[in-house]
Amino acid sequence: MFGLFKKAKNNISVNSITVPDLGWHLADQRSSIVVYVNESESASLSVNYFAKQPDLPTAKDIEFLKSYYRELIYPNNGGLIETHFVTLNGITAVKAIFKIKQPAGMAYVASVTIPFRDFSFVAKLQAIETGVTGIRDAVVAEKLLQRNEISIGEHGFLNWFSDPYDKTITGGVLMNQSEQQQYDAEFPSHPLTIVREGINKIVSEIQFTSEVLNSTPFEK
Repeated sequence: MFGLFKKAKNNISVNSITVPDLGWHLADQRSSIVVYVNESESASLSVNYFAKQPDLPTAKDIEFLKSYYRELIYPNNGGLIETHFVTLNGITAVKAIFKIKQPAGMAYVASVTIPFRDFSFVAKLQAIETGVTGIRDAVVAEKLLQRNEISIGEHGFLNWFSDPYDKTITGGVLMNQSEQQQYDAEFPSHPLTIVREGINKIVSEIQFTSEVLNSTPFEK
């Protein structure tokens, strides 16, 4: 947990929220950002306070937001794993998970954006595949092949890749079946498991000061 810096004039700062540190090492702490790292898993957690109007286009239309995130991530060799709204102490927030293709393996990013009219908080986890990559994919693919849930076509697996919400979408780095949450327990050290479990813990345990809870909400 954190909370050392003097607050801004509006009594809102990065210390106005409390999130679990996941047992990771404190690497940086300033007035607007706190960073924790897990070097053994090539993972990091940052908690940011932005003292300006959020650039989030909406916290009401989830389909628009999914399209917005796809347009942001696709040009960066990335894809969508998850996007939906969560309610935190009566505040509507946006939870999202992305994957970004690396020279070897994938990087995974999970975030929860908590917008207000004049400021926002973003908690973000990042973890990168290192060492031997693709083990999760291979193990799950073999299981699905044995159950005839996927098959091998001319250019690779059939029914393996898809957008999590719209099966007609073919752009970006598409989610594969091994990246479903149901497989996380089998691969506790996989970067996707790390960021998804971490962001879920943050969503369930985050706390806000009364100043935050009484602030003008984000209405877009």
